Amino acid sequence: MRARECRDKLVLFDKGCHHYGGVRRVSREAMASDILDNHTNLGVTLTEFFVPHRDDPQVPISKIVDWANEHVRAGRIKVFGGSNFLHHRIAEGNAYAVAQGLQGFSASSPNFSLAAPNEPMWTECYWVDQVARDWYAETQFPLFSWSSGGGGFFAEIDTPDIRRVYHNRINFARLKRVKEFAKKLDATPTAVALAWTLNQPLNAFALIGPTNAAQLTDNLTSLELNLDAEELRYLEHGPGLG
Repeated sequence: MRARECRDKLVLFDKGCHHYGGVRRVSREAMASDILDNHTNLGVTLTEFFVPHRDDPQVPISKIVDWANEHVRAGRIKVFGGSNFLHHRIAEGNAYAVAQGLQGFSASSPNFSLAAPNEPMWTECYWVDQVARDWYAETQFPLFSWSSGGGGFFAEIDTPDIRRVYHNRINFARLKRVKEFAKKLDATPTAVALAWTLNQPLNAFALIGPTNAAQLTDNLTSLELNLDAEELRYLEHGPGLG
């Protein structure tokens, strides 16, 4: 940022409150420490967005809202969200915020992609099930999906984690259909998988993790792929299924 003098062109999406060594860290002290340490590391005094990595269901959601609002009022963050928070916790927190005249959650960041997981990629990570999907569709609450392109599965990257989480009969059938669409649309399978997330009837944003400029360029082509409801259904379920 300093070398390019580009701070005013960026929206910083910062995270904290990660559980370490089996110790839960969703607390007022951890939130304050992580926000301030992040600012020190980045050389800034404000991050526009702050999102805890994990929820702690044992902590009242009202407390998390209260703590985040302390940093909003102090000018350290502008808005906050929750990563791997169940949707009903987000809804409960925002109902509390409205009742108390506070700022509520501005986004939720679970996993949502065409690749159906066998199990969480990491401990206490959540993906959007059908109940949550219906809630996001109804409320249009902003959904920042991590591993939105399948975490490398549709690029056919082979790692122990991808095999553990994504190798199953359903996903390999989806990969076959994704390749079919990629050929038809002159796109890569990863771009088609990202387009599946972006074209859902949700207020969805696809978080990506390119490691070089070529991957970023490819990811961006997903913005040009418009998939209709039938195509979305086909990619997910195949022919003749609802």
